[in-house]
Amino acid sequence: APDWALLPVVGIATLATVIASQAVISGVFSLTRQAIQLGQLPRMRIVQTSRDSYGQIYIPVVNVLLMIATIGLVVGFQRSEHLASAYGVAVSLDMVITTILAFFVAYRWDWFPKLAGVVAVGLLVVDVSFFGANVFKIPDGGWYPLLMAGLIFFVMATWRTGRAIVRARLDAQSEPIERFIDNLSPDLVRIPGTAVFMSVSGQKTPAMLAHHLRLNRCLHEQALIVTVHIMDVPRVPAADRLRIAGLADGFYRIDLYYGFIQATNVPVGLRLCQEFGVDIDLEATTFYVGRESLNPDSQVPGMPVWRERLFAFMARNANSATQQFHLPSERVVEL
Repeated sequence: APDWALLPVVGIATLATVIASQAVISGVFSLTRQAIQLGQLPRMRIVQTSRDSYGQIYIPVVNVLLMIATIGLVVGFQRSEHLASAYGVAVSLDMVITTILAFFVAYRWDWFPKLAGVVAVGLLVVDVSFFGANVFKIPDGGWYPLLMAGLIFFVMATWRTGRAIVRARLDAQSEPIERFIDNLSPDLVRIPGTAVFMSVSGQKTPAMLAHHLRLNRCLHEQALIVTVHIMDVPRVPAADRLRIAGLADGFYRIDLYYGFIQATNVPVGLRLCQEFGVDIDLEATTFYVGRESLNPDSQVPGMPVWRERLFAFMARNANSATQQFHLPSERVVEL
């Protein structure tokens, strides 16, 4: 731009950046919540900024990370010409990935898969050509989006693998819930009320249930083993929200199903139990949740100990299950 137009152009560019950044921020918030719901990231604090629109959310941790990344880009690249290489690689590779994912969605949902394949191949010819032209820009700044994407994928893979190892370890130490009920003493004291035990597997005895019984030597008249399932669809209809199975001695196995963009509000979901003949007074219900203490150990197979330390750090700083499942904090017992 000529010298006399420099300030107006910078002003217009700044306004355009502000407008575009809102779409980026909203998209990152939405994708982060869906990744959390699908178990790909640790739980984070999510603020609902609208009572009417579910999609209007704010995630403080992600906002801070975006700020640090933006400042780092400005300080590191300093000039827009240098940033163009990173932008070209990011956009062209994003086009390739989007085309591939769109084809798999169409194939899985049986949306004319043959036609979708032909369209995808035609688009990939163009997309791969663009990306091939940008490959030469990787040394000049194109490495930055590749590095960021690699780091995010590494964090997600570490979290998913770590959770799988922890769950396998807990399952190995837990007995089937049916056997646990059969072994209950007939002299066990049963107190009035309902207890909800959050569990990752409705087939196994939750660790906090066995721990609670060992410490307090009593149990509520109704004990609900509740497992929350996040499905690979955006929304699960209310009619398919709950499945309930009566076990014995006041025990029930309850499965709650949610889509990956739905709020996992367990108390609201449990209200549907009345339709199955199970009366629950939510005002007098105690919710039991478990929290693991993770100690990295090189003898445990599955991940190197340095990745275990990263996983333990994320787990310590993850949001609590109380907030994730919208449990009333004044009636929650954490073990």
